[in-house]
Amino acid sequence: MKLCIRTDACGNDPERVAQYCIGLGEDQVWAFPELAGGYGQDGLMQPARLQAYREQLRGHGLDLRLVTETLGDEDVASQQGRRAKVARICSVLTAMQAAEVESLFVVVTVRAADGEAERKAQWTRLGEIYREIADHAEATGRRLASHGHQTPEYLVFSAADMERLLSLAPSESNGVTFCTGCYQIAGDDLCGWVERFGKERIFLVHARDVRRQASGGFEDCRYGEGEVDLKAVVSRLKAIGYRGLVCPEHLPRLAHDQFDEISTAWGLGYLRALLAD
Repeated sequence: MKLCIRTDACGNDPERVAQYCIGLGEDQVWAFPELAGGYGQDGLMQPARLQAYREQLRGHGLDLRLVTETLGDEDVASQQGRRAKVARICSVLTAMQAAEVESLFVVVTVRAADGEAERKAQWTRLGEIYREIADHAEATGRRLASHGHQTPEYLVFSAADMERLLSLAPSESNGVTFCTGCYQIAGDDLCGWVERFGKERIFLVHARDVRRQASGGFEDCRYGEGEVDLKAVVSRLKAIGYRGLVCPEHLPRLAHDQFDEISTAWGLGYLRALLAD
């Protein structure tokens, strides 16, 4: 397993990102959120922009491993919205192929409709999108690392929801982001989750710790201070032969931390110790 740094942890500027990663001795980078200036007026990714961004990082010895896209309410609300989102994501995958970026992190933020019939229709529309983008991911040799939401008001929340999402587009290129915090909030067994999806479908790991509250809410906390047994999770990931990326996530920001530079550095140190154990 390798550790990965989100660009927004240190402000997203490529030069600042490079100096931060070099200073911490890490070389795996995830462009998060979407690349500013990477899309044309037609809403499609400009391959030259992504290639230039990657080369800028590569010049510092860094490897751009992931970029980011979202799927929201507007994308499943109409045929026009679905077509536009499919075209956009396919353009990103094509640009990723040219720039040799491995995975696309897809955040699914569709709010679940109130009625069962409408929720079923949302899943149908989501399936239409996923079948097309998974086919294109397979054709371009890229991977989709999908991520749901952290609250149950959203369509994709639990392990069961993610399993359903994968079933809509059964492709080797269609995989998941294993977020220890989100699935702890959902009440899933984390080590069982690892076994359930396996190294064939886990394309990215978010290392996160949380405490659930009696009110039904939750709070993020430092590793070892919440409910998540990260040591056990890492051990299980090792046991199944997972060799992908692990990224620190949602660590509480310190008072004088401009972005998440201090908390991310602390999290990386903690995770290095777990991975070396």
